[in-house]
Amino acid sequence: MKNVIKRNAISIVGTANINTNATRQGDKTHATKIDNGWTMLNYRTGKYYQCFADFLRQHVIITEQLTA
Repeated sequence: MKNVIKRNAISIVGTANINTNATRQGDKTHATKIDNGWTMLNYRTGKYYQCFADFLRQHVIITEQLTA
């Protein structure tokens, strides 16, 4: 099953499934939509990162979406 981001989603909670400079596999993340993309908070490190919607679709297992 593909991760689908709803058109009117403003907030996404999920679990990362890849190691990057922003996440480790299994990290809980919270992404919030902003004017020019998405800002992702890594709960383990407490740091914010800029990310694209494509990253969220491919590398984050989406568990919850909040819509406007």
